[in-house]
Amino acid sequence: MKHAICLALVVLSSLVAPARAADGDLSSKLETYLGRLEKLGFSGTVLVAKDGKVVLEKGYGMADRERKIPMAADSVISIGSITKPFTAAAILKLEMAGKLRVEEPIGRFFPGAPPRRRQSRSTSC
Repeated sequence: MKHAICLALVVLSSLVAPARAADGDLSSKLETYLGRLEKLGFSGTVLVAKDGKVVLEKGYGMADRERKIPMAADSVISIGSITKPFTAAAILKLEMAGKLRVEEPIGRFFPGAPPRRRQSRSTSC
């Protein structure tokens, strides 16, 4: 499932990035592509925006195959820890740019964090 999500994101980003077509045309191309993926077993929600405008927001496949509940754009999906590597990469990029140090407490960047978390470091789990 994780591989399907990553593959879909890579393909979608390559589809959207060079697109110079009208938003309606882009939406149509995405719908066609994602419809084909859905027939191959893809399940998930998709949100594509261009220039701050939503081009496509839709659920594909099944949210619960056993109970035959279809995926909707607002379906809640448990993604577990799939975002941790992206967050880590973003933090390290910010450190490389001199915008933060991983040794700094989280409270410096999120003053509204709960008191027990303000002294946590970005390298903490």
